[in-house]
Amino acid sequence: MRASMGAMSAAWILLFGAHVACGYSVLSHEALVDALWDVAIKPTLMERFPSATPEQLKEAHGYAYGGAIIQDMGFYPQGNGYFSDLTHYARPGDFIRALLRDAQTLDDLAFALGALSHFAGDCYGHRYGTNIAEPRVYPKLKKKYGTSITYAQNPNKHLKTEFGFDVLEVARGNYASQAYHDFIGFYVARPLLERAFRETYGFELADMFGDLPRAIESYRRTVSNLVPLATRVAWAQHKDDIEKLRPGITRRRFVYVMRRPCNDAQNGRGVSRAAQRVSDSMSCIAARIRALYANSEREWGRNYERPSVWDRILAFLLRVLPPIGPLNTLHFKVLTPPAQQDFMRSFELATELYRNQLRAASRQDVNLPNDNFDVGAITPPATYTLQDLAYAYWLDQLAEQKFAGVTPEVRDAVISYYANIDLPFSSKKQKKTWRRLLVEVDQLKRSAPASAVATNDRVRQTNQAASGR
Repeated sequence: MRASMGAMSAAWILLFGAHVACGYSVLSHEALVDALWDVAIKPTLMERFPSATPEQLKEAHGYAYGGAIIQDMGFYPQGNGYFSDLTHYARPGDFIRALLRDAQTLDDLAFALGALSHFAGDCYGHRYGTNIAEPRVYPKLKKKYGTSITYAQNPNKHLKTEFGFDVLEVARGNYASQAYHDFIGFYVARPLLERAFRETYGFELADMFGDLPRAIESYRRTVSNLVPLATRVAWAQHKDDIEKLRPGITRRRFVYVMRRPCNDAQNGRGVSRAAQRVSDSMSCIAARIRALYANSEREWGRNYERPSVWDRILAFLLRVLPPIGPLNTLHFKVLTPPAQQDFMRSFELATELYRNQLRAASRQDVNLPNDNFDVGAITPPATYTLQDLAYAYWLDQLAEQKFAGVTPEVRDAVISYYANIDLPFSSKKQKKTWRRLLVEVDQLKRSAPASAVATNDRVRQTNQAASGR
């Protein structure tokens, strides 16, 4: 009975606790890392760290996984959505370049190279995949928005389209499920992340989170459990459709399962004791769930095609509960053949772009534009709502810190965005907010960049020392 309650509690947490039930950001981004790990990523790591052992490279692979989806951390429990907004819409290319520039260890570099994959995966995955596949799957939206639909225009259908692609790829066996079975790892290079964020945005990452270590650990745990849960529910709800996509597919082959001991000390690296206790509890709950599945399979024999007891319970909850939040995403439509082609082409293009970027990274010559990750191109001010909101939040944070950490690059980026205040910024819809932003822009213009302040301090100290001699 305790195991049953633990399983239901975990299912409840994972289904209702996450801001977004996103499979695309996890599976497709990590698939991009796997596609080029042996042929491009590992050689790049070995060039800089030639004495790295196989065990160290295996751990580095886990850091590459963590980097590949770090930009999405804000969407998960204990997260802050504005973190993901900033890293998708405001200097996203500069953020990745800061990670690459500041990487000092093997794990740091693997994490940074993983984050680099997010640029290709999102920019090309959205521009050539999701954005043009969505109107194919939902013809009514095509009449309203045209042949390309961004996330901001219809977030709900956008996420459903992406999840539909993940279901397709899992069914076809195109994702490295063995990586989940063996649990290579999923790690975050926290000091590097904090340093690069501070350099890119001019304030501390910890200012966005009530408890940063706990937020990072919650992110890791949710990613580790949400993907298996989502695929189990997808099998329970869409078994017939999945079998059509790949005749002969079985539940065992389709469903992701992670094997991890309850007390994996390695997973506690860099987190507080309290966060570790929480994560240990989640690991044990996950272990109980796996035990329940094992018992069900023994009861049914080798007939793995049948949904498990808990799959059916979760599917029932999806049918009777309102389709809101993460639950809504799991009510997806199977992709049409043209939409499937769109996604496959986008993945091929993203892989080639990432390969070229890795070559540039090995030469330490990565030049990334600050493209809007939802669109795959630079979007001017006041043309994309989520970008406007990200810059408004950014400016508020800088003002709250009295512009203490503002570098010339940060200052120029924000002032340039608000150079023409006559543009139809989304923030203008709230007059009080817009008036505050105008005041903050003026304050930013009159503030001295952090580098200038440091220079003035050094000059002052030099003059004082000279006068004292």
